[in-house]
Amino acid sequence: ILLTKSVKAGAEIVRQRAEELAPRDTGQLAESELVRVIGADSSAAEVVAKIGPERASFYGMFLEFGTAFIVARPWLTPALEQTHEEALKVSAEIIGKGLEQIG
Repeated sequence: ILLTKSVKAGAEIVRQRAEELAPRDTGQLAESELVRVIGADSSAAEVVAKIGPERASFYGMFLEFGTAFIVARPWLTPALEQTHEEALKVSAEIIGKGLEQIG
């Protein structure tokens, strides 16, 4: 649970920045940013956060990476690049506080 909480908190920082950077043609893409945590049971040795648009906004990937007909307008990659240090710091703080409470 502690690992899940720390990963989710770090991912939320990246998600917020991705929402700010998302292309705003209609605003739907920015509003569809999700954080999905995988392996979030109490026995998980590994927890992964997936950050990105919900399935209904799949076209966001075309904007992120571009196509043969669309120039890339990335927002997820820059969001991660801009916030990864803060996200790791927040995650580490949560784990540290949790371990202090246990020990």
